[in-house]
Amino acid sequence: RPLRPGRAKMKLIGVYLVLVLCCAVFASANLPRFNVDPSHISVSGISSGGFMAVQLHVAYSSIFKGVGVVAGGPFYCARGQFTTALTTCMSLPMGTNVQQLIDDAKSFESSGKIDSLSNLNNNPVWVFSGTSDTVVNKAVVKDVVTFYSSFTSSSDIIGVFDVSAPHCMPTLDYGNVCTELASAYVGR
Repeated sequence: RPLRPGRAKMKLIGVYLVLVLCCAVFASANLPRFNVDPSHISVSGISSGGFMAVQLHVAYSSIFKGVGVVAGGPFYCARGQFTTALTTCMSLPMGTNVQQLIDDAKSFESSGKIDSLSNLNNNPVWVFSGTSDTVVNKAVVKDVVTFYSSFTSSSDIIGVFDVSAPHCMPTLDYGNVCTELASAYVGR
């Protein structure tokens, strides 16, 4: 029998309250403390995590002191557009309009939406794209290097684009065979 609108709303509110209470219980648990030097925090990721690592590094450059990008793209690549995320930022061989992305970053900085871009200076940047990556086009990944070249010295940027690997995090001896694209995207 269908619920009347008032009852459905009350059940939804009840479920919401239970979830909030559960989250409060878990959030109140004490987490262990780690000996972390805040001046040496970096961020890294693969694929969408690589895109996110760049967003975090640029937007919160006062916190993150370096970035590792595996098969990801430059800052603000999608420019808030879902179709751009799935086309220009992934598969189009011409890459992105890096100068526009640099200009966007400068605009965000001047309006106080992101931390100072000068914080990126002297930050290590490591970028990787396998030669057989069919998920994120190598031109897009190389645009990460071009983007960061506007804010830090080329001696702080390492781009690795000559390793025979698909869309994966390459390792020496762990994961899938490095010639096949397979979940968990770790290749040996």
